[in-house]
Formats: sequence, C-alpha cells, structure tokens
Amino acid sequence: MQNNTVVCPIDYVKDTFPFHRSDLDPVLAYLENNQPLPVTDLVFPVGTVTTDGRLDMCKQQLGVEGVQLVAAALRENTQIKHILMGTNAFGNPGAQAVADLVSVNRTIETVYLGCNYIEQAGTEALCEALGGNRSVKSMWLKRNPIGSQSMKNIVRLLQQNPHLRTLDLVNTCAGEGFLTLLEYLKENRTVERLYLSGNYLTADMMIPVSDMLIANKHLKSLFLSVNNIGDKGVAHLIRGLQQNTTLEQLSLSSCGIEAEGMQLLHDLLSSRPYLKWIDLGYAPSTKALGAKGNLPLHLSAMKDFPASPGNFVHPDSKAIKSVYR
Repeated sequence: MQNNTVVCPIDYVKDTFPFHRSDLDPVLAYLENNQPLPVTDLVFPVGTVTTDGRLDMCKQQLGVEGVQLVAAALRENTQIKHILMGTNAFGNPGAQAVADLVSVNRTIETVYLGCNYIEQAGTEALCEALGGNRSVKSMWLKRNPIGSQSMKNIVRLLQQNPHLRTLDLVNTCAGEGFLTLLEYLKENRTVERLYLSGNYLTADMMIPVSDMLIANKHLKSLFLSVNNIGDKGVAHLIRGLQQNTTLEQLSLSSCGIEAEGMQLLHDLLSSRPYLKWIDLGYAPSTKALGAKGNLPLHLSAMKDFPASPGNFVHPDSKAIKSVYR
C-alpha cells in the first residue's frame, strides 16, 4: 500500500464562522420551527433547503460553532431528510455535534460530512451515535483523515445497525485498517454500496477484496477507482468476481489497467450476467492522488461494454448531488 494522503482543502479546524450570526439566523429559525419543505428550493444567506428534503450547508465556512448551531436546530425537525455538511472545517467537535443530532433525530436518512478534517475521535462519536439510529441509510466520510483505528468503530456500527446501506470511505487514510473492514464484510448482509476509491490500495490488497466478494452475498456496488490496482490487481479481483453473484456495479476508473487487465475483465463479463455495469474511465481526482489512468476504452477489449447504469441514479447518490457543484 502506498503512502496515505487525504487530498482536501481543509486540513484544519475552525472554531467559528467568518460572517455575522444574523446571516445564519434565518435558516436556523426555519429548521427550529419545523417548517414544511418548500415548493421550490429555498436559498438562505447561509445554506439551502431543497424541495426533496436536503439541507445543503456545504462550503459555508460553518466551523465548529456553526455546525453546532445547525445541529441543535435540527434536533426536533421532521422535514429534513438529508444533511449535507461537506467542507466546513469543523473536525472532531463538529462530528460530535452531528453525533448528538443523529442520536435523537429519527428523520434524517443521509449524513454527508466529506472534507471536514474529522479524525478517529470524531468517527468514533458518529459510529456510537448511529449504532442505535434507525433512519440513516447512508454515511459519507470521504476525504477525512479518519485513520486505520476507525475501522473497528465502523465494524461495530455495522454490527449494531442493520439499516445503513451506503458507506463512503473514499480517501480516508485507513491503510491496513481496511483489512479489518473487509474481513467483517464477509459476513455482513446490510451494506449495498461500498466506496473505497482513492485509498492508495495496491494490487495485493485486491486479494482480501476478492475474498470478501466470494463470501459476501449482499453487496451490489463496489467503488475502487483511483487506486494502484493494475493488471495484477484485476487478476486477483477476477477470482472473487467469478464466484460472486450479487455485485451489479464495479468502478475501476483510473486504476492503471492495461490491455491484459481489460482482456481479463472482458472474458469474465462475457460469461457472467450479474455484473451489469463497470466504470473503466478517467476519474477527475487521478492527478491529485497520483494515480494512473487506464488504457483508453476504445483501444481495449472492453470498448463495447456499458460503462455506467444509463440514466439510473441511486437514491443515496441523488441525495448528495448538490455537493459536487
């Protein structure tokens, strides 16, 4: 495994926000009063509430104090289903505020906390709070330095909570900790979508991934893009893919796959109807994470295989669509 680095503009924790409290008050009042969802997206001086129940507070410079205020305003709210808090520099204290929120709120389904400098302590607080939660279906922790020790907390969470179906651990510096997670996932029957992209995983790490795929009978989507997998890693993956009958979507964009790996995938997919879509394209984060693009599809044996699920967007991905603006 290569050296782990989280690529995120936030590598610090901010105590508070740079704007006047009066700018935050309108959205806080809206949330505290449990107002019905708007008929058109409602844009506040800070944050947006959408017609489908998203509270989008991404990139609002909330800091610790800001996220604490927002979390407090949401405690008894029954309208907001998706909280998007990415890139706000609130670190472990902010994660604790979100943990306190999901321990009492029974409406929130999506928790998006990407790029906030959350470490192991914050992850532990979130996992403990979510252990007893029954509404949250997806947790997104991408681009936070949660570290390898967080995997034991995540495993414990998954053991306690059968309702989480999407787990995002993209670029989280978990290193060898992923071995702990993969071992547990052999027996897990709840997680449907697993994001492990951008974690500097090597070809040899595809051996435990393959072992997991052989044993796991529930996972539907696996995202491994922007890892140093190459043809050797594909060869390891093939073993698991040959025996797995539930995986429908596999993402291997920018994994340094050349002609040999493409041919292996082609040969597999020619006889395996279960895997419906595979992404072998070029990921936007390729250069930032020091990854290598794949052989261009039009030059490979995979040129005619569908790369994406057409117009289908999973509800958990749809819920966070605005974070990529």
